[in-house]
Amino acid sequence: MLFEKIQLNDREYVERTLKNDDVYWEFCFSCIYVWNYDKTYVAKDERFALIYFDLGKKYLFLPPYLTNSCYLKDAVNEAYNHAKSNNVEFVMRGLTCEQTAILDGFKAITSRNDSDYIYDVLELSELKGKKFHAKRNFVNRFTSRNNYSFKTYEDSDYDKAVALCEKWLNEKESNVTMEFLAIKKSLELHNDLGLKIGLLFVKED
Repeated sequence: MLFEKIQLNDREYVERTLKNDDVYWEFCFSCIYVWNYDKTYVAKDERFALIYFDLGKKYLFLPPYLTNSCYLKDAVNEAYNHAKSNNVEFVMRGLTCEQTAILDGFKAITSRNDSDYIYDVLELSELKGKKFHAKRNFVNRFTSRNNYSFKTYEDSDYDKAVALCEKWLNEKESNVTMEFLAIKKSLELHNDLGLKIGLLFVKED
């Protein structure tokens, strides 16, 4: 398989191959594309697609995009051989327990720092119960103290949004340049990536 830098036109293949239970962020094309797109590579054929981040001495592969689950072993072996042929470490992140159980010759570990956040949409929209007491108070304080408005992002909002991000970037003690670049790329390509972006304005008409 031929690995090439990821392109916007790879979105159609990736999203067409997704299945209902592919819920992990790793499968989201827009996230993959805006984060380190210049160091992200993809190879695809009629069986599966493989995507990895080139981290120098390590290729960090995402779970394979499978047209059929029977191709899992082939996909993982293809990814492993590609890393090995380039003399770099092979890592694949995001496989399920069921998937790792049928693989041979690989070590599978759980990484708490890489675990997904799983939220209940209804709970977060209603904030009922004791466990959301602090969040309800935060929301109530915000709404009672601020003149605010919410709108859907439009291209004309780009300069304001970037200016706010630059202010945030300059105030951070740690390096969040990657986050800033990902936000800018998301704003610039929101139509191409099918993103829905909301803006919350405070003290502004």
